[in-house]
Amino acid sequence: SPGDGGDGGGGGVDPLGVSSSRSVAGRLTTLSLSGCRALSPAALASLVNAARDLRSLDLSHTAANDVVVEAVGGRLGSLRCCSLRGCAGIGDAALPLLFLGCARLEALDLGHSAVEIFPVSHSSQSLRKLALCHCPNLRAEAITSLAENFGESLVQLSLAGAGCLDDSGLLALAVSCARLQRLQLSHCDGLTERGVFYLGMQCAGLLELRLCGCLGMRDDEVAQTAADALRKLRLLQLPSGAVRSARCGEG
Repeated sequence: SPGDGGDGGGGGVDPLGVSSSRSVAGRLTTLSLSGCRALSPAALASLVNAARDLRSLDLSHTAANDVVVEAVGGRLGSLRCCSLRGCAGIGDAALPLLFLGCARLEALDLGHSAVEIFPVSHSSQSLRKLALCHCPNLRAEAITSLAENFGESLVQLSLAGAGCLDDSGLLALAVSCARLQRLQLSHCDGLTERGVFYLGMQCAGLLELRLCGCLGMRDDEVAQTAADALRKLRLLQLPSGAVRSARCGEG
């Protein structure tokens, strides 16, 4: 009956309004569902399939999984900005389709996901910002993949908590990502001051570097190396968490 939401024929109730949301989604260019954990992967995929003109999509801290990422890659060819941060159900499986289908993607956040090797079969020169922070399964192959496929365009990169990253890996990354301006490497315990020196050799335009919690470094040595090698640096966060701005020598 109308009073209980039925259709007289045993039709189901749509308590989250997904059906009506689909019609609205078709007219949107920006959609944020951040924190909407009540939406199932199927519901999220349904909304994505309806929102073909999206430029910005935020599914952070939702139940989004690889099926949802496949929907994004298959339907949202105009997408520029996508956050999948905190989606533990997202791994490597759908990433090749995401980059193939979203060729104009400029910013992607996969922090706190289950990504391991970051497989990409389609390089992009549009991706400028990438976050892979605190991905517990991240492997060295992922660093190699992002450098090879997006190194020429990346200006902002977050690898905080990447236990797989050491000085030699950072050197290889810096060689490929010479245009980097902002780099987040907090809690990367495999790095030493030598890695900072490598950045100075290859990333002369670096403006911001964060090294909070890097146990293999000392504040004084990092500060001196950065002052010598990174002349354009405007913000340096030291291993202790202290921040120096404008010039590395200023507190």
